[in-house]
Amino acid sequence: MLWKSSAVDNHALYEMVGELMEGRRFKKMLNIISVDLNSGDVIIFDETTPIEKQTDAMLASASIPAVFPPQETLIDHTALADGGLFTQVQIDEPIIRCREAGYDD
Repeated sequence: MLWKSSAVDNHALYEMVGELMEGRRFKKMLNIISVDLNSGDVIIFDETTPIEKQTDAMLASASIPAVFPPQETLIDHTALADGGLFTQVQIDEPIIRCREAGYDD
């Protein structure tokens, strides 16, 4: 495994998610959290993520170092992995966004 970035090749998972998402957009009020392994910056993908990047965003959030490879195709010079690895998943932002959109608690 020393010559590979992960134990599992996620190509088949990428193809499956791509087929499931084909032509579909993220629903409103969705947050997908990833972290850049190079900088430690948290990256949030939401319904404004371009449709051609949504599969990559989903796989970035599912990437666990040493198991699944980080996504390196979304943003230049980044290696994105599951955001829960480095930060607690914050639920306050989606709640605030729902309240602003007029949804009740």
